[in-house]
Amino acid sequence: MESQYDITTVIYATGDYRIILKDIVVPGLHAHHPGLHQESVVAYAAPSVDLAGHTNNDAYKSLMVQRQEFYLEMIRKNKGKKLLFLDCDVLIVNPFLQELSQILDTCEFAMQQNYIAGVWGIRCTDRVIDFFENFVNHIQNVDEKDRQDGFPQFELGDFIERYRTNNLIDVIELPEKYGFLTSDMVIYHAINGGRSAQAKLFTLFGAHYFWTIAKLANFNNVFCDEVWGPGDGEEELFFADRAHNTLNWFAAFPESLIPTLRAAVQDNPEATDWTGAAGLCVDQSHLLKILPTEPLHVYYAASWCDLTRTPRFVVVINMAQIIEWLGYSSAEQWSAVYAPEVK
Repeated sequence: MESQYDITTVIYATGDYRIILKDIVVPGLHAHHPGLHQESVVAYAAPSVDLAGHTNNDAYKSLMVQRQEFYLEMIRKNKGKKLLFLDCDVLIVNPFLQELSQILDTCEFAMQQNYIAGVWGIRCTDRVIDFFENFVNHIQNVDEKDRQDGFPQFELGDFIERYRTNNLIDVIELPEKYGFLTSDMVIYHAINGGRSAQAKLFTLFGAHYFWTIAKLANFNNVFCDEVWGPGDGEEELFFADRAHNTLNWFAAFPESLIPTLRAAVQDNPEATDWTGAAGLCVDQSHLLKILPTEPLHVYYAASWCDLTRTPRFVVVINMAQIIEWLGYSSAEQWSAVYAPEVK
């Protein structure tokens, strides 16, 4: 029996992202796409240290080159077909593959807005193969000392724009619901979600929590006092066209240190001083070490808020919530899977 979807999803995972891949991304794809075959998802797990968010790290930049090499290989193998290149730090909340397939009937690249490669639909034509061969050759030959932070995202944007303006490739930006917090969101991409896979996991949890509460409120009063606290002026910013709303990692604190935290933070109407909290926050790579012993108070910034409202949200997260969210039946089952992964 053939799958009812004609897109193969390709995910390139490294380090502890393998946890998010297994427990969030792949289950999310299948949960919202009944009839999606296992072979319609190609996940490549590259062993490495956790470099999530370390876009200034030379090893991270080298991994990004390897990822583009892997993408080129997949495109060559799937000439004439459709692919979805998906980052690991994503949350799927609604079906989208059929719509994306229809979009790809009209173009060769369908990308998250601002040409962000985290959600990237591809129709594998000769022109796309030519693009990737030239792009991969280019970034392979950029000297390490010349690779700016975020490499090769800026190079990718330049290449796409050059090919697009010269009619060498058909490119469109996807609607904001692909990657950003919107009322009709299908995929959330945890941009600025922290500097470890564990922080990304907690950012995805926070985004899911926020979106679920907002959905229950029908997004009509999402910023009223009763839901998230006073939010004067936020509604207009949140619902603006191309707002590109994201929840961003700020910090996490053990519940036992919250009284100390409140004493250390200095309120300021212009921007609260969090300097005194620096020694109290949990290391982003140790979140899953602390959580089994006590709840974490996780603070998030909101992209649509300025410094006077940063951080914007706090969610108290306990072990039972994470276990249930990830689909485990008990703490013992969770520990058997995660203990070897979380050093």
